[in-house]
Amino acid sequence: IIGLGAGFRAPDDEEMDPELAGYFASSWNRFDCFIVIMSWILVPMAQFSGADIQRLVRIMRLTRPLRAFRGMRRLQAVQMLLQTLPTAFPAFVDVTNLMLFLLIVFAILCLNLWGLEGKLHGRCVVAPNRTDFAKGLETQGFLQQPAPVLCGKDGFSCDPGFVCSCVPEVLPNGKIETRPYVFTDPLRGDQGCLRQGTMRPWVEGLQTDEPVCPDFGFTCWDSFPLALFTSFKVITLEGWSQTMWYSQATMNPWAAIIVLVFMVILVTFNVVNLYVASISNAYRDVRTKHRVIEQRKNFEKAQMKMSADIEKARIRHEREEAIASGDVEEEEEE
Repeated sequence: IIGLGAGFRAPDDEEMDPELAGYFASSWNRFDCFIVIMSWILVPMAQFSGADIQRLVRIMRLTRPLRAFRGMRRLQAVQMLLQTLPTAFPAFVDVTNLMLFLLIVFAILCLNLWGLEGKLHGRCVVAPNRTDFAKGLETQGFLQQPAPVLCGKDGFSCDPGFVCSCVPEVLPNGKIETRPYVFTDPLRGDQGCLRQGTMRPWVEGLQTDEPVCPDFGFTCWDSFPLALFTSFKVITLEGWSQTMWYSQATMNPWAAIIVLVFMVILVTFNVVNLYVASISNAYRDVRTKHRVIEQRKNFEKAQMKMSADIEKARIRHEREEAIASGDVEEEEEE
C-alpha cells in the first residue's frame, strides 16, 4: 500500500495494470485485504469461541491461495481463455433455452406415447400352472430372470411359459386401472410384481407392490418430471440405447427407434455442439480483440519512434543551418 498508494479507482485504460493506479484499484488486492482483515478479526474470536469459528477461520485462510490466479493476467493465452467464457455466456443462454424447449417437447411426446398408460411397468412373469423350473415348487408369478424383462401388448411378447404382468390394465372406457390392481390380488396376483425394488429404499423400503419403471424407477416416462429427466439422460448418451430397448419392448419398436434416435441426432449431435460453437466464436472474438490491441500498441510504438526520429532530424537540420550561417562554431558541433 505504501509503495503503490491506496488508490481505489481503476485506470480508464483497460490495458493498464490496475495496481499502477493504487493498491485497492486491483480487485485481487481488495479480495486479499478482505481475507487478511477477516482473519485478524476471527483468529482472536476463535480463541474464546467454539469449533464453528475455528472452522470458519480455516475456510477463510484456504481462500488466500486463489490470489495466485492474479498472475495469469501476465500470460496472454491464458488470459484470452479466461475471457472467453464470460464472452460466450449470452450465447450459452440462447443455446440452453433452445435445448430446454426441445427437451420439453420430447418429454411431452414420450409421456403421451409411453407414460400415460405406464407401459414401462410391464414385466414377464412365470405363467400359471408351470412348475418345471423347480420340481415341487410353485413358481407362478415370479419375475423372469435376469430381471427386468419388459413386455407390452404392442411390443415384446414374453417367452413361452411366461406372461406379461405388473402393468395396470386399460379399461374398455379408455381409463387406466386403479388400485387394487389385478396383479396384486392375494389369490390371483403375481409374486414378482409385489417384490420389485423401490426408488428410495431408505425411505420406502426395499420392495413395493406399486408398478415400477426400470432402473429403480429412474428410467421412466410416467410423469413430466421423470420424462424430462429421462430425456436429459438420453441426450447425454448415458445408457440411451438401454432406454430405447426398454421402450421398444413395451411398444412398437419402430416408434421407439424413430423418437429416441431423432432425439439423439437433433439434440446431442447438433444443439449440444452449439455450446462448442459458441465457445469457438467467443474465443475468436477475444483473440481478434487482443490482436487489435496489440496492433494498436505496435502502431503507437512506431508512431512514437517516428516522432522521435523526426524530432532528431529537425534538431540536426536546425543545427546544420546554424553552422552554415556562422552562428555556431563547427567545434561546438563536434
